[in-house]
Amino acid sequence: MLFLVLHPAITSASPQRIATPNPHGDLSIPCENCHSAAGWSPIRALPEFDHDKTQYPLRGGHKSVTCTQCHASPNFKDVRKNCADCHADIHLRKFGADCAQCHIVQGWFTTRQQVRNHQNLFPLIGAHAAVECEACHKAFVGGQYRVLPYCSACHASDFKKATDPNHVALNFSETCQTCHSQDSWLGAKFPHGQSTGFALTGAHATLDCKNCHAAGNYKGATSNCFACHAKDFQKASAPRHTAAGYSTACATCHGTATWIGAISPQGRAPLLTPKSAGGR
Repeated sequence: MLFLVLHPAITSASPQRIATPNPHGDLSIPCENCHSAAGWSPIRALPEFDHDKTQYPLRGGHKSVTCTQCHASPNFKDVRKNCADCHADIHLRKFGADCAQCHIVQGWFTTRQQVRNHQNLFPLIGAHAAVECEACHKAFVGGQYRVLPYCSACHASDFKKATDPNHVALNFSETCQTCHSQDSWLGAKFPHGQSTGFALTGAHATLDCKNCHAAGNYKGATSNCFACHAKDFQKASAPRHTAAGYSTACATCHGTATWIGAISPQGRAPLLTPKSAGGR
């Protein structure tokens, strides 16, 4: 009986395999999760890779970028996590290197609420809360934002074109909040007492400016009572002011709240009635 004896070297020999290093580092997913049999590049349109299982889950705008926009090197571990590593700082480090202190991943123009409200510098309330950053900061090239300490930095044209009253001609203050609120230009409250020396109290405080300043005559208006109230003086009947020779300085007997309840300097004049006072 013939036996065939194989050489030990033949029986123990096995194909020699040399491991090919993974260009992506220690990534442990199968190649076919991203690549096709046609070639390494381009990768599949929808790679089977769950970035949420990494130390950097993709959120907001980061979801729409391609892998190579963040991973310039094939070794996916060789990527940094700081904002400035990928994003050029158009603010020239004036606000530090951490973009996330102002911005969120949904986009550059969706900022954190505390920044949008300017709580640390200029609280955005009223109409200011409805405008975008660029509406006020458009003059600063390169996205450099800085404090705008005065109203006229944005509202110089509004100030100049105001005609009723004419702000320029009357030398009004360019500090808009002296008269205006941040909700609207309408309903301005002029500091009459501080600016003219004639405080608006009582019934005077409820009047429209045009009641006293006819035809837009804001400059040189008199504070003499009779200038506005001559008709009231002349029609007063109990007592008859003209016949009794009463002073035309209304404040001698009257307050600013109403004609009713007037007291003469001697304390002898009867109280006026609504009828005799003309209804005021």
